[in-house]
Order: sequence, then C-alpha cells, then structure tokens
Amino acid sequence: MSNTRKIGSVLLYTGLLACALHVPVLADSHTWTGLGGDHLWSNPQNWVNAAGEVLAPENFDSVTIQKGSGDEGVDLVAVTNDLPSSVRFWGVTVAGETPVLVSGNTIKANSLTCKTSTTVDADLIFDYVKDSSAYHIFCCSADTTLVREYVFNGTIALRADCDFLLTAAPTTTDGTTHDGSRAKIYFKGPLDLGGQAFNPSCVADIYFDTPLIVPSIAKSVLKGGSDLGWRKKSLHFRCSGNHMDAMENYRLDSFHIETENAFDDTTTLGFPTDNSNNWVDGNQVVFLGGRDQTIGQLVSGINCVYADPARPAATGFCVYSGATKTDDAASTLTLKACRDASCYIQLMGNLSLVYDPVGDFTQTFSNRAHTLSGPIVVKGGTLRFSGASTLKNVTSVKVQGSSRLAFDGCAENPFTAANMTLEIDETARLELSEGSEISVRNLIIGGERVKVAEYTSGTLPQIVGGGKIVVTSESGVSYWMGTKNNAWGEAENWDNGVPSKSAFFDRPGAWRVDTTGVSLPSALSLDMTNPSADTTTVVVAESVAFNGAKFSLGRNSVLEIADTANVTFSNSKVEIAEDGSAVLAGGTTTFETGTPTLKGGSLCATGASTLVLAATGGTTPFATGYTYFGGDSELRNASTKNYNLWYFTPNAAGEICRVEFADRAYFNGRPGNVVDSFVLNNGRSGAQTFFTMRDHAHGELCLALQIAKGNGTYAEMAMADSAYAHVLYYGVNIATGGTDVNNPAKGVLKMTGGALDVQSQKADAASSRYGIVVGDGSGAEADGYANVGEVQLTGGVITNRLNGAVTIGVGSGKGLVRQTGGEFQSRNYYPIVLGLRGGFGCYELEGGTFFANGDVYVGGCPTGTVGSAYVNLPADKVGQGTLSVSGGVFTARNLYVSQEGQGSMVVGGGSISVNNLTLGSSTDSATGHSCVSSLTFSLGDDGAHGLISVKNTLTLADNVQLVVDFGDYKGKFVKLLTANAVTGGFVPENITFRGTYKDRGQILFREGVLWAGVQQGLAISFR
Repeated sequence: MSNTRKIGSVLLYTGLLACALHVPVLADSHTWTGLGGDHLWSNPQNWVNAAGEVLAPENFDSVTIQKGSGDEGVDLVAVTNDLPSSVRFWGVTVAGETPVLVSGNTIKANSLTCKTSTTVDADLIFDYVKDSSAYHIFCCSADTTLVREYVFNGTIALRADCDFLLTAAPTTTDGTTHDGSRAKIYFKGPLDLGGQAFNPSCVADIYFDTPLIVPSIAKSVLKGGSDLGWRKKSLHFRCSGNHMDAMENYRLDSFHIETENAFDDTTTLGFPTDNSNNWVDGNQVVFLGGRDQTIGQLVSGINCVYADPARPAATGFCVYSGATKTDDAASTLTLKACRDASCYIQLMGNLSLVYDPVGDFTQTFSNRAHTLSGPIVVKGGTLRFSGASTLKNVTSVKVQGSSRLAFDGCAENPFTAANMTLEIDETARLELSEGSEISVRNLIIGGERVKVAEYTSGTLPQIVGGGKIVVTSESGVSYWMGTKNNAWGEAENWDNGVPSKSAFFDRPGAWRVDTTGVSLPSALSLDMTNPSADTTTVVVAESVAFNGAKFSLGRNSVLEIADTANVTFSNSKVEIAEDGSAVLAGGTTTFETGTPTLKGGSLCATGASTLVLAATGGTTPFATGYTYFGGDSELRNASTKNYNLWYFTPNAAGEICRVEFADRAYFNGRPGNVVDSFVLNNGRSGAQTFFTMRDHAHGELCLALQIAKGNGTYAEMAMADSAYAHVLYYGVNIATGGTDVNNPAKGVLKMTGGALDVQSQKADAASSRYGIVVGDGSGAEADGYANVGEVQLTGGVITNRLNGAVTIGVGSGKGLVRQTGGEFQSRNYYPIVLGLRGGFGCYELEGGTFFANGDVYVGGCPTGTVGSAYVNLPADKVGQGTLSVSGGVFTARNLYVSQEGQGSMVVGGGSISVNNLTLGSSTDSATGHSCVSSLTFSLGDDGAHGLISVKNTLTLADNVQLVVDFGDYKGKFVKLLTANAVTGGFVPENITFRGTYKDRGQILFREGVLWAGVQQGLAISFR
C-alpha cells in the first residue's frame, strides 16, 4: 500500500507539472462501478481503472460514467464530483443507455463526451487541448432511433487558445448520419468563451437559455454528406447580448433567435460569399423569433430575412422571423450600420425594415424579389436596391430627415402601384439612376400629397438622378386634396377628379366634406383617416342606397348621416377603427345585409335617428369600442328570421366593448314574431363588455339575455334611472359557458334604478330553467366554480313572470345576489333555488323587498322540482345555499332548507314571512353526503334582530343546528321566530351561543315562539 501511495504522490506531482506545461503524463482511465454506495467521485470503491484496480481518478486521468453494477435498478445515474478543484481530467465520458446527472465541484477537462442523455449541473472549465483539431464537447449516440437530450446548467468557460468546438453527430455502425435522431442540446448556464470562437459541428438542435457573448460563430458544419433539408430549430438561440461578427455557415440550415434585441448594434449578420458547397435544399435561414432585432450590417452570402410562420417558399438564404408571435403585427429589423455593406439577402414575410445608421453609410440589397410586407423606414444614410430587386408586398416607405432611398438599374417597377405610398421628408431624397422607373400609388412630400403625374429629376427637388417616378391612379379612385372648398362634387378638391369608385381621406388638416347635391355611387369605397390631430368629417346629406359599399373609418374621422338622409346598406360593410366614429344625426340608416363593426371606434345615434339591422343570425353588430344611442334614437331589428344573435363582444383579449342606451333611446329586437338573443361577451377570454341603460331608455331584448358566456369572459349590465328592459322566452342567464375554474366566466347585473322585466314564454318540460339563472355551471364538469354570476340590486325592480325558475349557483357555478334596496319579484309559481347540484348560491337581503309567489329552496331541491331543465348536472356533488337577511322584507310561499344539499339561514334584521318553513336534513342519495340545516340569529348590541314569521307549520329535523350570536347584547328576551304549528324541536346539544355573554345566553321555545336573551335565573324550555 505504501508503494501505491508513493505512485500516487508521483502522479500528483507530475500531474501538477504537466498542468503548468499543458502536457499530460501517466494518464489512466477509470470507469464508474457505483459500488461505494455514496456516488462520490472521491470514493475509490466507486471506480475501477484499466488495470482492474479499485482506485479513484487523479490528475489527467480519463473517466467514464455509466450505469455500474452498484446502480442496478436505477433509472438515473446521479454522481457527484467532490474531488479538489486542482484535479484536471484528460477526458470525461458519459456512456451506456441510462441517463446520467453530474453535479458537484467544477470539472476541469480537455473534453466531455456524452453518449447518452446527460444533465450536467456542475461548472465546466476547458483549459488545455491535446491538438488543434480537438473538440471540447461531443454529444452523440450509437442508437439512431433515439433523440438524446444534453443539458448544461452550470457555467462553461473556455481558457485555451482555440475555438469552442461542439460536435453532435449520431452515427450508425457504418458511420452515416441520420437527421431523425439528432440531439437536443441545452445551455442554461453562462457560457464564457474567453474571446474564442463558437464552432459547432452539429446535427443537433441547440438551445441557449443564457446570454451568449462570442466574437464569432465561425463555422457551422453538418458532418456527413446527406442533405438534411430545412429544419426548424437546428441552431436555436434564446439569449440576449449576442455578438456575431460572422456566421460562416457550412451546410447549416437555420439559426433561431427568439428573444428581442438579441444582438448589439455592431453585429454583422451574414454567411460566407463562397458557399458553393454550403447549401441545404437551397435554404439557409436566420430566424428572428423575437419581435424587435437591432444589428449592424447584413453582408453577402445570407440571402433571406423572413417573417412568416410558414416555411419560405422561395429557395435561397434567409433571415426568418415571426413564427412565435401571437398576433399579426410585423416584426421589426433595425440596421444600425457602422460601415458600408452589400448583400444578396432576401427580405421576406411579415417583416418591417428600419435603416438607421450611425453615420452616412450605405446598405445595398441586390437582385432579390423581397416579399416583406411591413413598412420600410429610412432614417439616415442611404438604403439602396439594385438590379432585379422588387418590393411587391410593401405598401409604405418613409424616407426621413436627410436620408436617401436609391434604386439603381431596376429592370421593373419594384412596387405594386395599386396600394403603394411613398413618403419623403422635404430634406430627404429619392435617387433614381439613369433608366430607372418606379411607380407608386401615392407620393407624399413634406406631408403634402402630390397629384397624379410623372416626375423626373428637377421637377421636384426631392427627386434626383436620371430616372423617373410615376404617381398612378385607378379609374374613379381619388384622394381628397381640399385645395378649393369643402364640396364633394368639386373636381379640384381631388387628385384624380371626383371619385366614382373609391374615395380616400388621409390628408392633415380639419375638413368637413359635404355631399349635398351629389349622387354618391352605390358601391362606393370610402377610406377615412387623418394623420394629424384634426378631424375629417364626411356628411352624407342626401338619401342613398349603398350596395356593395365598403366604408372604413379610422383615426380622427367621422361619417355623419344627416337628419334629412335615409341611408340603406346592402351587401356592405362599415368598419369603425380606433378613434373613428359614425354619427347618426337623424333619419334612418338601414343595414339590410351586413352590420357595422367596431374596432375601437364609436357609433353614436342621436337626434331621433334610427339604425335598422336586418342581417340574420350569428351577427356581431358591436365589438371593441363605444356605441351610444340617445336623443330618441332607435336600434331596430328588421329581420324576418328568428333567433338572431346580438353579440356585444370585443375583438380581442384585453379590449373593451361599451354600449349605452340613454335619453329615451329605444331598442326593438321583436318585430312581429322575430325573437333575438342578447349576448354580452361571447367567449372572448380576457375581454370586457359593459352594457348600460339609463334615462328612460327602453329595450325589447327578446329571446334571452346572456351576461358573460365562455372561459375568461367578463360582462356587466347596468340599469339606472327609469330605464326598462324586457326579456322574453328564455330569460336571463348571468355567467355561463365556462369550463375552466382558473379562468371562469364572470357576469354582473347592476340595478340602481329602472325595471328588468323577465317574461319567459318557454313552456316545455325544461321550462323551469328559463327565468333567471345566476352562475350557471350546468354544462361544466369542473372541480370548482367555472362560472361566477352576481346581481347587485340597490334600486329599481327585477321581475320574473310567466314561466321559469330563479336558480342561483348551479353545477360548477357560483351565484350571489346582494340586495340593499329596490324590489325583487318572482310572480310565477316556479321555485327559487340557492345552490343546485355542486353550485353555490347566496341571497343577501340588506334592504328593499323580496317577494316569491313560489317556493324558495336553500341548499338544493328535490329531483324534478326544476323539471328536466338540468340534465347534465354532476351526480356526485351537492348544492350549497345561504339565505342571509339583515334588513328589508322577505316574503315567499314556502321556505325549504337542506332538501338535497347543504343549506343555511342567517337572520340579523328585517323580516321573513312564509307559509311554511322546513329546516331539514337529508342524506344525498347519489353521494351519501349528510346535509344538515343551520339557522343563525345575530343580535345587535341593543337587541336589534330579525323576525321569522311562519303562518302555518315550522318543521324541524332532529339535527338542525341553531346558533344565537348575542354579540355584546345582555338584555331581556326578544322574539326571533313565530309559528302557528311546530313539528320537531331544537335539540340542546345542537344549540350554540356566541358573543360576549354567551355563557349567560338562554333561549325559550314555547307554543311556536322562539325567544332569546341574556338573563339570570330563567329556565330553558324545549317543546
């Protein structure tokens, strides 16, 4: 053993010397056995060397980690390096078929070879090499049917004077490469390359979840000779702070940069010019998944900058962007050039280009058919397109400041003139070489639109060179110039004469365009916006019938229908975008087919105007934005088709739809036999709808009123003053359609005045459902509340007539009614149920009056009480209901507690009057759950209390829980309950006193009267 220790000492000494000289000596190889029982590297029992000796590794030894005989039965070999940091390894190999987890102290080595799925939590330092072709990390697998994953969570540092060479090439026994089994490699910790290049030689998807700062990605070599084709995530960067001087891309198909601003301003992005052997299916892609990217130059070799979710259709190199975006907004690529650069790069897809150099530099794009669809903005220097360059999908180019946009020898018009707008600042220039010709639909110079004509160098100071620009126009399509007056029919006010097909208003300044005396074309396309803060208004002064028209109202634009005009839209569309509005000042506006669409703007009806919508079922007349009807205006349905759906639903999550009826405005959704359904927020998760009726507004809401329908929806209906809403047939449903308890539907009805009159005419076997439902989870199978409904009644009247029950909290629904004033009336004989089959229902009466002509059930009701209305209710859940009365007057026919559910009553004020009261208990037949009634009385400090009056019989189950909370009251007995007859009684062990003087609390229940007080010497009597 002394000899062994001596050899070890010599090895340690020479190892340290070799470390200093970067020369390995006396290296041994060690293989993991796992027989030591602790999985520590320092334990010799866990190792065997090449000579079969049980010996721990030392300096410059090679180690192999794999499933050892001591790890039999484990699914993961977890080992810990606890050797001193002075120990360096010649190589570390992970082998076998079982995944390996390596943790512990920093591992210093020449290389790491992973032949099975590996996770390294330890830091790695590669600080010497054995020859110039050495690799540092080699991830591979002999089994080509598996996709291995390699995860590096610690810091990786490179200290040697060589590139960081990463190889990941799964091979078969004959050495060929297979794309289907390429590895997935994750770098999740810092990667410090010490100024060296990153040199991946991979058939792998490589993910960087950490900032990657390297001077270059020098070579990206796919080993083997097979064409592997276009592959998503071949090199997949998810990091910030990248600096990529060059990307010499040998047979590599794609880079993916998924964070925004992943580069610095001096980055040069490109592939080598000599790429004859570097193609992969003709496509090389840099994918910019992050929305905004800023780099320096684009140079020769890389041929596409792309921004579409689908694969590029054209062959060639590309930079690809947008597949990870959640909306349709264009990605933005900003070039902060610090030198002149040229390339054959193709700009493709949903991409916007900004050229903003740090000096007077030129970026040239040559001979490519660019398909980018976002705007191009030139903020400085010169942006040049030469040869066969085209920009057919670009509709907006802005040349700002003193910058230049240059076209050099373009063989064809680079733009599609039908929709192209070119905007040039007064000090900017458009440079056209001799023979170059471009065509645009609109040319704006210094903020002013230029009329249709041809312009060459000298005709406008902003046009230089020997070419020409043609400003074109379609027949009958004109832009408003406003150079003479405000008359629509004056030709001098238009750039192409009075429009016979399409009219555009996007000129700065305040304009009011009057159509008096003008016969507008029936298929008019009207596009209105205003780039300034001023307002552009077009007044339709004469009656007109539009057929196939399309009106688009945008920024600071108003379409006004005069009080003398009756306007009809057939097969037409009116779209009101943000800051746009349509104003109906009088007359009648009719949509025979189609409806106005709000996208953030407003629709206002005033002055006895009428809006008639005749479109059939499934329409969405109101979306994001604000709609107002007032001043005796009317919204009317003129359809002859039943079951139209009036949707008041925002366009997208996070947006708001507001609709207001006021000042005698009238909604009529019931002409003849037509019935409609009002839906406030139909399934738009994360959006909000607010519907208000006030000031004598009147609404015939008809078929049904649904407030919030679907996961994550929120809707609120408010009624005030003397407003009146009439709902027929199916009644009112507040919060329904949701199935996700983490993202429930929530609906709120706020009554401060007015009247909501529900007259359900549904009269079939399920008719009991159709009245008023608050918190309807009958269609959801959720362990929790997927729908939350609420009624806040502080004034006004809610009336339930004819058919239909009132159900509060059903299935996976939660319902709450809080009444502090006003009236709630259920005038039919259908029941009111609080908490039905899994639902929770609560009615809190603090003021006002409650009247039910039928029975009230608190905590479930017997099967069949609500007919076959709820056929999908969970059989394994019981309802929970609470009736709380602290003020006001509560009157019902009969009151039942805990019939097929858990019910409780809390009385602290006001009065309750019923014919019969049953405080029951039951064992649910489906679940076996025991349900027991509870009755709680709360006394104020002065003895104030509520009173329950039972005209006929009070029925008490044996296990009814009675609670009297005296608070700070300590006075004489007060009367809490009276009944003409009593069945059963209160059992002493089920009576609880609470409050300061609970130990002196006493009750007296005699001859149908329940008394409670805090007095000494009185006996307690139960009868």
